[in-house]
Amino acid sequence: MEIKSTETIKQAVIAGMGIAFLSAHTISLELQLGHLVVPDVESFPIMLNWYVVHRKNKRLPPVAVAFKRFL
Repeated sequence: MEIKSTETIKQAVIAGMGIAFLSAHTISLELQLGHLVVPDVESFPIMLNWYVVHRKNKRLPPVAVAFKRFL
């Protein structure tokens, strides 16, 4: 199932509807409260490649250029 809202995903897992892949920073409060746990699973965490994309013909504002250079 694909759900667009992180909060909806967290609530579904807390309600016992299954497991989910979420970014660690989105579940810190729920982990502290004991509402969610991170299982010890072989080959986790999954390390992904991230890409920065933008329209070729669009001029980026200076802050976006600086961020792109930073990355």
